[in-house]
Amino acid sequence: MTNSDKLIFDAIEGYITANFSANEVTLEKPSEEFTICHQESFKADCVIIDKYLGSIGVVAIYQANDQSVTLKQWLLNQLDNANYMQHLILQEEQQRQDSRKIWQVELVLLVAKDMLRALQHELQTQALNYNYLYNIGVNCAAFNTESNSPLDEQLASALRWLLPKSRKLLSSKASKAQHQVAVTLNNYRLPEQRS
Repeated sequence: MTNSDKLIFDAIEGYITANFSANEVTLEKPSEEFTICHQESFKADCVIIDKYLGSIGVVAIYQANDQSVTLKQWLLNQLDNANYMQHLILQEEQQRQDSRKIWQVELVLLVAKDMLRALQHELQTQALNYNYLYNIGVNCAAFNTESNSPLDEQLASALRWLLPKSRKLLSSKASKAQHQVAVTLNNYRLPEQRS
């Protein structure tokens, strides 16, 4: 793990710790690979698991100094892996045929600040050619390697799918009310609901 990767991981960990309880959202730093549905191993810089809403956030950091892979190749590889993960999850859910929640894969792409426009442009280009973007969530953020807080305000935007403001609002209203509040999200990417 490089020094900038450690700073990024620490920033994500700080954000999650400040906004969520440990039984809702956890952050895992895979040693090398992690397995989905006991079938396939994937690499990620870190994985965010939202047990409350049923989301798996796969964080990938693009290192521009790695000349072995271009931004386009890296992006296509990340999109393919995230879609394959979602496919495996849906396949397992169909085979199980029980009422467990469907897990949603959220891809979080982190690039250096000077690469963000190139990533956004490449993502727009791929959106026209790539047939499976509707299956997953794609989130982008830039990091600043010269700063002690490498993600700054970008982090909240890239992790918006965790719904921190909505959770706080619902928990404060639920504590004031006599009854519990239930929320159901109709997921436009998947055929099921998340509650």
